[in-house]
Amino acid sequence: MRCFVRGRTARIAVAAILGLVSATTRPALAAKPGAESPAEQEIARPRSRQYEVLLGFGGANAYENDIFNLSPDNPSNPEGFLDFRLRQLLSDSWALGFHIFGTSERTPQYVLFPPGIPVGVVAGFDLTLAHIGLDARYRFLSGPVQPYLEAGASYVAGAADNKDYGHLNMAGYSVGPGAGVMFPIGPHFMLGIEGQYAWGRAKWHENPSANSSGRDYDPSLLAVAGAIGWHWGH
Repeated sequence: MRCFVRGRTARIAVAAILGLVSATTRPALAAKPGAESPAEQEIARPRSRQYEVLLGFGGANAYENDIFNLSPDNPSNPEGFLDFRLRQLLSDSWALGFHIFGTSERTPQYVLFPPGIPVGVVAGFDLTLAHIGLDARYRFLSGPVQPYLEAGASYVAGAADNKDYGHLNMAGYSVGPGAGVMFPIGPHFMLGIEGQYAWGRAKWHENPSANSSGRDYDPSLLAVAGAIGWHWGH
């Protein structure tokens, strides 16, 4: 009887020790290689705002001083600036996206000798430029005030149109930085202010006029706009 009690007591003690060891080693086993770290768990967690779209309206200063390379000529004077962005959020700080931004204006009256027209014409043109490309954005804060910097590269497409004399096309490129600040409103919407600088080079497809000195066009600009945005996703 004494041996039986002693054996039963030993089994109870061994079981208690094994239970204690199991309880104390369980957290350590969870941290062993193969388990997700807090950073990995954060990456794996589905994001609630994976994409965003922004639309901005404002004004711009253009750097082109002689639109059609005539003497005399007129500088570009944009009447409006439009900016559209579509981005994928890679983290709380980084985003990659697609953009289209540009300007529009009505030029003064010119005496031109357009290609294919044997006599001079007096005409004004609707001049539009679009910078179409990709950009990367870095957001410094993700709270109620969200300042950011961005940089991108663009293909430049432009045209000068007149309903009576057709249109003149141009093409080129631009690169440049931007900066701004966004203010979230609720879970999906935001308002902001942004600035954009673009430096570039472009050329008319052909001489705008028989008396043009060349085909060069400077699409560089400096713009400021107010923006409204919406973000969504999982």
